[in-house]
Amino acid sequence: IAGLTFSPSTFTCADVGANTVTLTVNDVNGNSSTCTATVTVVDNLEPVAVCQDLTVYLDGSGSASINSADLDGGSTDNCSIASFVASDTTYDCSETGANTITLTVTDVNGNSSTCTSTVMVLDTITPSITCPADISVSAITDNCFNTVSWTAPTGSDNCSFNVTSTHNPGDLFPVGVTQVTYYIEDASGNEDSCSFNVTVTDDQ
Repeated sequence: IAGLTFSPSTFTCADVGANTVTLTVNDVNGNSSTCTATVTVVDNLEPVAVCQDLTVYLDGSGSASINSADLDGGSTDNCSIASFVASDTTYDCSETGANTITLTVTDVNGNSSTCTSTVMVLDTITPSITCPADISVSAITDNCFNTVSWTAPTGSDNCSFNVTSTHNPGDLFPVGVTQVTYYIEDASGNEDSCSFNVTVTDDQ
């Protein structure tokens, strides 16, 4: 035998799987013959998963979402990457703050690896509250005050909130002008306020 040649003799990612290879055998007198073999190319290298941190903001309904690929920080593979899958892609008010998310990177041949990202969920939407109009009443006969009631404002926000006030419906108010203020603050520290005046006059 003078020589052996193979076709093909080199393989790439495009050849993963079964490949028919032809072997040609030449003898010293120029005679040749061929046979075929199956060469199975296997890619068993995992991708190199690289994550990046991300900040998202809750919308007016208290929700936010990302694409899994948003967490990719430059992952690589010897062939090519088929998919990115994050362990969580939707967020709500209960997830405000830092969230550790796992990103699974899978290549075209089914190999996968993971990395972790920190998704910071922020609520920057200010709650709102609207006070009633100013109130004017007369003092109770033979007294310098009166009891004043109104419908307390409830306020609104995309997340949970707390409302406090300087006065409450049914409180006693002295003669003169008293400012009533309502404060609203959500769990992320966003706040707002409103005020109205209660005027008690001495008509006696």
